[in-house]
Amino acid sequence: GRGFQFHKFYPKKVGFSIRNIKIVNDFPCKKVETYSKGFENTSSILKNKGKLKIMLLGDSITDFGKDKSYGFYCGEKLKETFGSDVEVANCGIGGHSIRGGTIVLQHSTRTMPDPDLVCIFYGANDCKSVSEKTGFNQQVFEAQAKKLIDRVRENTSGKADILLINGVPRLDKERN
Repeated sequence: GRGFQFHKFYPKKVGFSIRNIKIVNDFPCKKVETYSKGFENTSSILKNKGKLKIMLLGDSITDFGKDKSYGFYCGEKLKETFGSDVEVANCGIGGHSIRGGTIVLQHSTRTMPDPDLVCIFYGANDCKSVSEKTGFNQQVFEAQAKKLIDRVRENTSGKADILLINGVPRLDKERN
């Protein structure tokens, strides 16, 4: 397994091994009736020079950047441009797919409770698993993305703005 990738969620010197794997296709999710649309919340905070809390969700592209990741860079640019205090929590986990992001979301929201903006950037590991054998395809990715967005809305009571970042190239069969 990729146990080492969960280093953010366990104290040092604690290890674990995977003894059982269960595929979960659906999570119960209560629908949030009202939620932020667009970037109204984020824009308001920046305009009023308030404190903006940004949570980053993603795979290794997010995780391994640490304080050099795109999210921290954008946070610095927002500070510089708007004069607001910006706090960024990198909750990305290398090796994860969008399904994994849904599974660890509770841990991520403990890292940064009540974020104002949640940036979601998955796809690199997902596009590697696209095949007839796995049953993973574009429609499954889209369904999982919608599920993750619903879970973020549920966990933030619909208050967080959501930025879905895509752009990971789809690999062709020649390059696997």
